[in-house]
Amino acid sequence: MKDLVMPMTGSNGDVNALEAAIALASSEGAHLSVLVALKLPIPDPSPVGMAQDNAVLQLHDELRNQAELKAARIRTRLDELPIFASAQVVESLVTEPPDAIASHARNADLVVMTSANGNAHSSAVIHSYFATLVMKTGRPVLMVPPRLLIQPPFRRVVIAWQPTREAARALHDAMPLLAQAKAIDVVMVESSESDPELLPDTAIASHLARHGLKVDLVRLQRPARHETVETVLLRHAARVDAQLLVAGGYGHSRFREWALGGTTRGLLSAMQIPILFSH
Repeated sequence: MKDLVMPMTGSNGDVNALEAAIALASSEGAHLSVLVALKLPIPDPSPVGMAQDNAVLQLHDELRNQAELKAARIRTRLDELPIFASAQVVESLVTEPPDAIASHARNADLVVMTSANGNAHSSAVIHSYFATLVMKTGRPVLMVPPRLLIQPPFRRVVIAWQPTREAARALHDAMPLLAQAKAIDVVMVESSESDPELLPDTAIASHLARHGLKVDLVRLQRPARHETVETVLLRHAARVDAQLLVAGGYGHSRFREWALGGTTRGLLSAMQIPILFSH
């Protein structure tokens, strides 16, 4: 990976996500673009159209100055580091900030951003960024817990696997991050209702082995009906001391359902390690 994007969402977790993005850029020898989102209020319409509203224009100038100061502080931090990096303000007037950020993220290899920190408003904002970026950019999104200091490269990785298009896409989007892994578990969570045709075989392990990766296939059962797929996945990741979890559209036929609820929402709310999502 040679091009990383990190959006500043306005959450307290942004500071930690920035450090994670810096560490990853350093490990991968990648360029890091930090994007400061700025939402400008739309002037109220008048009977003669969109008239010049001096008060709103003054507010725009004040908001731009605040955003530029924030970007300048980030540049000061980046200038101290032996990496290629930049910070810029991304304005949005008619569109929402996540959509404006998405237009920049399409030109990157990976988006790095904070996960939710428990605050209801902050969580809603972060989930809006996440859903927009993972659905509209075609780029993988690495979510980083707010208080976790990551130290790439990732040596132990868990891949949430089903033989589906979404899982295959996530796996291959993660390939650059798997190159230096010492151990990789390809995990499928089964239940009594699992379709036998979807059970993983050795083909995926053989494929990864041809890339020089050490892989173990792991089949996990859900011991109780009330236990969710994400609970089983996260418990296994904790048991093996994984540093990264890779997840595609796990267990859902329609991507919007996957992005806005179900297993992915459960992973986002309970994650204790970085998770790479892709679709």
